[in-house]
Amino acid sequence: MERNLNRLQTMNGSRMKTWAGDAIDEIPGAGLVCNPLVMAGAGLAGLVQAGSTRQDMQTSLSVMLGERNAASFLPQVQDMANKTPFETSDLIEASQTMSGFGIAQEKLIPTMKMLGDVSMGNKEKFAGLALVCSQVQA
Repeated sequence: MERNLNRLQTMNGSRMKTWAGDAIDEIPGAGLVCNPLVMAGAGLAGLVQAGSTRQDMQTSLSVMLGERNAASFLPQVQDMANKTPFETSDLIEASQTMSGFGIAQEKLIPTMKMLGDVSMGNKEKFAGLALVCSQVQA
């Protein structure tokens, strides 16, 4: 974008130079997008948030399943998230719901796979089915 702007501004004719500069100035946030420090800061903020989310999931699983069981369960959840349209957080929430109703850890992944098939990849249906299935099994 910056290269094209420079090319437009250096073309013959002052109208083109003025028009190109004014057009870019009218775009909300254009100055921020072109600023490399702002872009680096946004990238760093995204990394910190992703790390924080992963830590929150690990802590949640540790409380729910115990430290040792959480260490073996999280990779299974992430593997399932990679193979399905569900995100890791969706699967963790379903695991929390099912565990809260007393479903054993060894039944969580098979049950979530079944519920994922029944919900046909719909996150809202998946969460609802996880709750209903947990209530029925309790």
